[in-house]
Amino acid sequence: MECALHLEKRVNQSLLELHKLATDKNDPHLCDFIETHYLNEQVKSLKELGDCVTSLRKRGAPGSGLAGCLFDKHTLGSSDES
Repeated sequence: MECALHLEKRVNQSLLELHKLATDKNDPHLCDFIETHYLNEQVKSLKELGDCVTSLRKRGAPGSGLAGCLFDKHTLGSSDES
């Protein structure tokens, strides 16, 4: 989960750099496209992954297999429900 968060942060940083380049080159259409279709979604993904990592840490992960199991049950729901 921490690797996914790290990857999302790198993608977000790359998008911010691309947005800055578009701003420097005076390309408002590209800026708007990046903001609308990518940056907003990246922020949501970063928040969600950050919350998941925090939740896992509070439950004692990564050293505890039980923490991962409880996290899966909490986030994915019980597989017993039909």
